[in-house]
Amino acid sequence: MKFHIRHSVPCQKPKPGGGFTLIEIIVSTGILSLLVVMLTTLGFFTARSFATMGNYMDLDDQSRNAADLLGRDIRNASALLSYTNTSTLESLTFTNATLGQSTVINYYPNAAILVVSQKTGGTTVVQTNLTQCDQWNFALYSRAPNTNSFSTNILFTSTTDATQCKVVDLTWKCSRTIFGAKVNTESVQTAQIVLRNQVQY
Repeated sequence: MKFHIRHSVPCQKPKPGGGFTLIEIIVSTGILSLLVVMLTTLGFFTARSFATMGNYMDLDDQSRNAADLLGRDIRNASALLSYTNTSTLESLTFTNATLGQSTVINYYPNAAILVVSQKTGGTTVVQTNLTQCDQWNFALYSRAPNTNSFSTNILFTSTTDATQCKVVDLTWKCSRTIFGAKVNTESVQTAQIVLRNQVQY
């Protein structure tokens, strides 16, 4: 009688998947990259929108403050002493005889700033009223109105004589940058101010 001995071989379980295939990796990377780009773009536009709103608020506040301060100083002035209008400097110099005060308004086109200096006695106060100011101009008018304009509205006659100046017309335009690029520009602001305390010298 013969005996046959069988050697049993243990069953091997199939190996589980060893990771992602190349196609799966490429697709996953593409989707992830797309999500990152979308989130980055959304963050950029959100930051830009907030910066834009902040710039417009700053422009509005600055122009309103400048109009109030310039209007107050010019209205209370008793005379325009002198003015300068060149490519590097636009300047108006007023005096207030009642307060013994002189006010100098200087616009520097190259620096794009408007600076107001007030001197009372031996004290001088210097304040920057407008920054990033791309344009600032003035026009002078005499106290004699233009009689040909009465049918529509009263217009004053322009003058180049500082001693005859009764009305000062100011216009300016400012802008702001975002991420180094000029984005926000306000519309041209204007103010026509009468020297209420003007006296003839």
